[in-house]
Order: sequence, then structure tokens, then C-alpha cells
Amino acid sequence: RDVERLLVLHPIRYLDDLGMKCVLGVLVLVLATAHAKINLNGYFCASCPSNPTPVTLLPTIHPAYTTVIISFIGWDTNGTVSNSWDCNDKTCPKNFTLTPSMVKLLKAQNRVVLMSLGGQDGAILTGTEPASFVTNMVTGLVNISRTFGVDGFDFDIENRAGDVVACSQVVSSVINGIKAALPSAIITLAPQMPDIYPDIAEASLAFNAQAPLVSLQIKNLNAIQVQMYNTWAQVETVAYALQYAPALVKGFTVTGDTTEFSVQIPAGQLYLGYPASQSGAGSGFLPPGQVVGMVQTLATQYKIPLGGLMTWCIGWDQQAGWQFATAVAAANANMTEA
Repeated sequence: RDVERLLVLHPIRYLDDLGMKCVLGVLVLVLATAHAKINLNGYFCASCPSNPTPVTLLPTIHPAYTTVIISFIGWDTNGTVSNSWDCNDKTCPKNFTLTPSMVKLLKAQNRVVLMSLGGQDGAILTGTEPASFVTNMVTGLVNISRTFGVDGFDFDIENRAGDVVACSQVVSSVINGIKAALPSAIITLAPQMPDIYPDIAEASLAFNAQAPLVSLQIKNLNAIQVQMYNTWAQVETVAYALQYAPALVKGFTVTGDTTEFSVQIPAGQLYLGYPASQSGAGSGFLPPGQVVGMVQTLATQYKIPLGGLMTWCIGWDQQAGWQFATAVAAANANMTEA
């Protein structure tokens, strides 16, 4: 089970570590299991709804969630990271303070645990940040990793101003710094759907803002979790997802600052994200059964086995009776029986 948990988001490192210690047939079986099931990544937001509290929710998360992403880490103009994940003051009176033992418990449940930077209310990235900004952010993130024992970091950078290529280069430098200090760190992105948009060939603040980053860092990214919500009605459908995912896997080219960036996301690194319930986002909710069916269609008819699904957020799923997690678990159970 530990091998399977780690193979989900970090196959290369752990396959190297296993080396000749595994019988080939057993290794193939583990890999087949990891790719056959639908992995489910969920954001844990202490300020979001939970019943009765985030303290009681965290250790009782539905077992279908293979990755828990604790949100959010903030930062200032100097790159100094800050605690926006706890919820224990007058502005967020839920008496939740993350501890290393909480992370340890989640990992003991065979889950990957990440912490996410940014979010809808996160700081603005300008692309003009000095080198000290990168140094400070890397230092802060490495300290967080060592303090809490998380497996890595998710970048949910939603607020940018200025040159999108420069912004991508700043984040790329941060990722490089994390990987230099923590080679086994898992790194994921959570771009909004217009930020990776194959229908337009230019990178701008409106479209393809994170395409240069994906191009620069694809080898270091364990998952690209595209937010398929809060966009517009025509693309918030199963039909569009069945067009969109193959386009990302096939690859496309965008131009930013006169530089061409090739974007091609391997199917196993691509996750599509949806609201866990109708309350989870302003728009884009689809019945979980339809979402799971779409993933199965991509795998069987399009020969595109996605890395899995992402949902915002675990608390909303709990409030809705775990409908999202239950749909994923049922699909995985059917695969096991087959």
C-alpha cells in the first residue's frame, strides 16, 4: 500500500528506489493497479464548511481521497511565506491549527499530503520579483516541508499582473529551488482552465497564462490539476472535457514575448478538477457520476487514462454526503471486481 500511494504522484523516483528489489511481475501488477483506478485529489480548507469542525473532518476524510491538499500558503512582496491555512482567530474562529501529527495521520492512511500556495484570494504575482523573492520563498517552503512532513507543494497561482512569461519564470525558479533542496518533493499545479487553453496560440493574462510554466516545468510536475469551473457555460460540460483533455495530451504551441512554448501533458499527469458540490464554486458543477463516466470514457474510448480527478473541496463533499468521493470509490470498486 505504501508503494502504491507513492507511485500515484511520484512514479519515477520510487521506481528507481525499488530497482531490482522487486520481482518484475509484482511491479507490473502494482503499476497496473495505480493506473487503473481513479485517483482523487481534494483540497482541505479549514475555513470552508465542515461537520462539525475541520479538526474532526481531517482524520475522517473519505478513503477515496488519495491526496489531501491543505490550503493555503500565503506570501508577501518579499517572497516570505505566511500561514493562511490555520483557522483559529477572530477572522476564522474554528479552532483549527495544523500540526505535524495531523499530517502523519493522513500519510498513515496511505494518502499523499501537499500544501497549496495561492488560491482565489492569494497574493498577486507580477513577474518583476527580485532574486531574493525566490530565495525567500524557497527557504520558507522547505521549512514548512520539514516542519510538517508534507510530501510537497501545489501551486494554485490565480492572481497575476504584467508579463505572464516573467511570472512563469518566477514560479519555475521557485520549483527548481524546491527540487534542489528536496529532490523527492511532489509538485503540482492547479491552473484555471483558460490558463491552459489550446484553442488560442498566444499567452496572455486572459488565456494561457500558465502555459509557459507548464512548458518549462513539465518534467518536474507530478500533476496538472485543471480547474474546469468558474469559467463559462459552453466549456463546463462533459462534451468539452472530452475535447479538452485529448488536446492537452496531443500538445499545442503558444507564443509569449516572441518565444514559442510547447505544451504537451502526458495523460498520467493530467487531472481535471470539479466542484465537490453545487456550493463548491460559482459555476461548473457536474453530477459526480457524469464526471467519473467522462474519465472512464477518456480511458476506454480515447485511450487517455487520466492521472485522476481533483475537487474543491473536501469539506463541501462531506456536506453533500461524500457524493463525489462515493462515485469515485464505486468506480474503483467495479474496476477491482473486473
